[in-house]
Amino acid sequence: MFDLAYNDDEWIDEPEYQAIKDFWVKEGEKAKERMNMLEDIMGSSPLSADPNISLSGQIKTVTEETASVLAGQINAIRIYQADMFILVKRQFDEQINLVDLSRRRLRCCGIV
Repeated sequence: MFDLAYNDDEWIDEPEYQAIKDFWVKEGEKAKERMNMLEDIMGSSPLSADPNISLSGQIKTVTEETASVLAGQINAIRIYQADMFILVKRQFDEQINLVDLSRRRLRCCGIV
C-alpha cells in the first residue's frame, strides 16, 4: 500500500507520511461509525463495562432455581455428548469390521 523503503536516512518522506496518516484517520472514522452502528443495534456499547449488561453481571444475579436449571441443562449436554461419542465409536468399529471382512473375502477368493 505505502512504500516504506529506506531512503537517505529517512523511513518515509513527508507526502508518504501524510498519505499514511490520512489513511488511518479515515479508517478510524469508519471504525467509529461501525461502533456507533453496533451501539444502536445492541442498545449499548460492545465495550461497555456495565455489569448489568455483561455476562458476569448476569451470573452475579442468578437465583438458586435458575442455577439448578442451568446445571441440569449442562448435565444433559454432557450426557448427550457421551452418547454421541459411544455412537461414533461403534460406527468406527463397524467400519473396521467391514474392512476386515472385505479383506478376508478377497483373500479367500484369491484376489489379494
